[in-house]
Formats: sequence, C-alpha cells, structure tokens
Amino acid sequence: MLNLSLEVHRALLFAVSRADAAVVDIPFGKGLVKNSSRVNDPYSQAGIRSMLGSVGSPNGELDAVTAMMVSLLRHGIKMDSGNLSACSEVFDKEVQLVKQSPLGPGTYLQLLLGRGADPFSDGGPFEVESLLEFVIKQGAKQEMKLLLKGLDEHSISSEELEEIVTEVESQVKRKDKQNILPLLRRACCRKKHREMMPIPWRS
Repeated sequence: MLNLSLEVHRALLFAVSRADAAVVDIPFGKGLVKNSSRVNDPYSQAGIRSMLGSVGSPNGELDAVTAMMVSLLRHGIKMDSGNLSACSEVFDKEVQLVKQSPLGPGTYLQLLLGRGADPFSDGGPFEVESLLEFVIKQGAKQEMKLLLKGLDEHSISSEELEEIVTEVESQVKRKDKQNILPLLRRACCRKKHREMMPIPWRS
C-alpha cells in the first residue's frame, strides 16, 4: 500500500485519470511514490485502484494517455497490481466513456496490452474471470479478440485457462448475445494443442 497522505493520493489519482504527466511527475520527483502499482481511492468500493488502470483523458487525447502510461512505466510502476486488474479497470472505463470519448472501442485496452499487460494473470484468477465475463456481457467481441491476441505469450497454462473458461461459460452462457464464448473456447483449445506439440530437436 502506498504510504502517502490522503491529499497526495487524491492529487495523484486526479492527475493520472486526466493524463496530466507534468503533475504526476511531481510526487515521483520528490520520492513520495516508490514502485507501487496501486493508489488509494476513497471514492471506489475497493478503496484502491490500479494506477495504470486509472489512466484516462476526459477529452479522449490519445497522445496524452500514451504519454501518461509511458511516464508511469518509466517511474517503475508495474503492470502487475496484485489482486487488482489494470485491464479490468481500463475496460470498465471504456464502457463508461464510450458515448463521450472520440476514441474507438478497445483503444485504452490496446495501449495497455501493447505495453506488457497480461490480462490472464493480472489480478489473479478471480479478476481474470471477472474481466472475461464483463467483456462477454457487454458484447465486446473486438475487445475479446484483443485479449486473446497474445495468449500464447502469456504465462497462464492451458490447464489454468481451461478452469477459467469453464467457470466463465457457466456464468454467462445465456448472456452471450454476440457469440463470444466460442472465441474463448477455441483459443483455449489452440493453447492446449500448442503446449502438446513436441519441441523441434536441434543439433
């Protein structure tokens, strides 16, 4: 947990959520923030939020959001935020801002994934299940494709993925209006098949 005053927490979260890199640099420059992936949020139900998952721009300024993410990573903020999922927070943000933001669907999520986020480990199995269920309930097929795009490079095993997919299917099968579950199931089968393939012998 960050050892900061409530005022610093509020100022930091406010600046991050508005992609104000200049303001965010101040507490880092003074050594007030040290390699933490989370920030206190007195207004959220959990009381804490993923710092990278909180990045946003009310005006949909893509360059500012990108610069903010790069700045946080440069300051040592890690993608892995313990029991929180930066990907879940970013997707939730996009769902809320979809009508106001000029950015296309999946933009924030794609930025996060492109900078090393692993949606199949970040936050632990429960957060992974929650993210996948939320994506399916929202009918966000494009976002699911983004999540699955780098699946072979993620640390999750096919057995772990199978357990998660089975649980997700049991929870949202009747709510899958966009037929997204088959994408998830096929990805699971492909990962299992590739893990079973023999490694080529080299002389």
